Amino acid sequence: MIRIIAHIGIGAAILLFPWWIVLVIALAAVIICRAFYEVLIWGLVGDVLYGAQGATFFDLPLVFTAGAFLLVFATERIKGMTRFY
Repeated sequence: MIRIIAHIGIGAAILLFPWWIVLVIALAAVIICRAFYEVLIWGLVGDVLYGAQGATFFDLPLVFTAGAFLLVFATERIKGMTRFY
C-alpha cells in the first residue's frame, strides 16, 4: 500500500511541483520503501516530459534519470550500513 501511495505522490509531484520538491518526495519514498528501484522509471518520465534538447548537465541529457540512479545507489548503500535496516 505504501508503494502505491509513493507512486501516486511521485507522479503527481513530477507534474505539479518543481524539481527540488520532487527530489524530496523521491528521497522519502526510497528511504521508506525497501528496494524502490521504480524511482529510476520516474526519473526517465521526468526527462521525457521536461528534458530540453539544449539543457544538458556536463553533456548528460538524462539529468533526472542520472539523479534518480545516484539517489537509489547512495540511499541503498547508506541503508546497508545502518543497523535498523
